[in-house]
Amino acid sequence: MRLCAGLSYVGERELDESERSALGRESNIHMAKALFFALCAPALIILFPLTIWHEHLIRAVVPHIGAYVIGVSLIACVFGLPLAIFMSRDYFRKEEVLGRAAESGNIRCFEGQLNMDDRTDAVRTFLTKRGLLRTADLSVNRIELFSNDDVVYMTNGNRPPRFLEVELTSAALPDPSTPYFSVPAAWKDADLEVDLERRRLSEGEIEEVRSYAKENWRYVRFLFLFGIAVFGMTEIFTLGFFEMEPYRSHVVSVGCGIAICIAIFYRRKGWAERLEKDADNGWALIHYPTENERKGSGMDLPQVPVEFLPISNLFWIIDGKPAGWRRKSAE
Repeated sequence: MRLCAGLSYVGERELDESERSALGRESNIHMAKALFFALCAPALIILFPLTIWHEHLIRAVVPHIGAYVIGVSLIACVFGLPLAIFMSRDYFRKEEVLGRAAESGNIRCFEGQLNMDDRTDAVRTFLTKRGLLRTADLSVNRIELFSNDDVVYMTNGNRPPRFLEVELTSAALPDPSTPYFSVPAAWKDADLEVDLERRRLSEGEIEEVRSYAKENWRYVRFLFLFGIAVFGMTEIFTLGFFEMEPYRSHVVSVGCGIAICIAIFYRRKGWAERLEKDADNGWALIHYPTENERKGSGMDLPQVPVEFLPISNLFWIIDGKPAGWRRKSAE
């Protein structure tokens, strides 16, 4: 099941000729910008060597600011070159997306009411904060994405002011025939009056939970590189700003790198193990808000039926729809 900002997929529509022409023009504009920044990159590469090569001439022509000219050329080369490369790649990417959209001529449509109780849906929050979605009760919203890329074409009939890439919620569905069971008293917190049930996760849901566990283990592979980055930054601060002796700086830098890597490792390891246990147990708990909770008792739960995984405590289904954070289902 795929959702965009909590809205259900309702099908595709074809672009008319004027829309395809407009996308073609936008694609050409982005291509021109990409070529401009692509040409800026080699110019910036040779700028500083040229100023050094002709330093005597620059100082003769502008003796009072000759040194500043050389300094500016160095800054332009160091900072301008990465910026030019980044901007060029970004505009080439946009040109490619718009070109594919104009060529395919199809748009994916998502429509429905927003699930404002789902605080895990980053896409809905992102679009709502930019005023692109209606948040009034019972308002129906419509989001259109390009057919081959998760890029917003329109929201409620209006083109967004900028190029917006989003992530779709991709979630395995529960088995509709799965029965619901009561929750053993040992599973409940004796101090809280909560209405809970449980159900078995479907095979697709269990595989999805395992994929999140594997994702947390994959982060561990990059800890070595992250530790090197922390070491380098700490070295810069301890030697450059605090003027430590080199051996003290090395000890502090290595210690910071190792400590942060260990903290991240145990955090990711904990999440992976909890998710693996959720997958092995294969249960989801369903919380139904009580009257006290609906009146605002201060409990940090949405005021709608919520399914969550019992060990990791991650929201799984909120008010009948998959939680917005879910991204890993193959269904």
